[in-house]
Amino acid sequence: MEKIAKENITPDQRRELVDFIKLHPQLNSGKFTNEFTFKKAQELWQSLENNMNAFPAGAHKEWKKWRKTWHDIKTRTKSKSSMIKQHRKRTGGGPPTAINITTQEEEVLGIMGEVIVDGHPGISESLVEFDVLTMLPDQTSIDHDHAFGVSQREDSEIHVEENPNYADENDPPLEVPPVSKQQSSFAVIV
Repeated sequence: MEKIAKENITPDQRRELVDFIKLHPQLNSGKFTNEFTFKKAQELWQSLENNMNAFPAGAHKEWKKWRKTWHDIKTRTKSKSSMIKQHRKRTGGGPPTAINITTQEEEVLGIMGEVIVDGHPGISESLVEFDVLTMLPDQTSIDHDHAFGVSQREDSEIHVEENPNYADENDPPLEVPPVSKQQSSFAVIV
């Protein structure tokens, strides 16, 4: 099979795409109303397709591919913003990050909105808890007598503690497929 080379969009096409979405922000949200229907969205994407494919150089795509291109730009920009934010929250000093946000990426973040990028301010993330049951390689059942609870608390430390009250002694053992020695030596039940 022959691999088909993908055409990359040009900076001018990227600028046109961002400007088009700024003019039609309802395309970014993907939410339909009585006034903004799927048909209206499709017409706008087709209009964008005509504009983008009119460029002499660069990519030529169907409207669905241009919609995917917009989604990819948003995803990469949000990821880049998140990496910068994580770097700023690190402790211990160190050199500043080499990652920078361009003016165009700032525009994309502005279109997306602060809540989508950063989450709701003042709302902390919920606590995640798992029940972990020990399972040795080559076993086909989980040992209820040695169940462990794993939780991550606000101090960001992970705590593992034995949970002897996990299962009733009348419960039959959980049947699971054999675990190879290369796989994990425990099962997580959420």
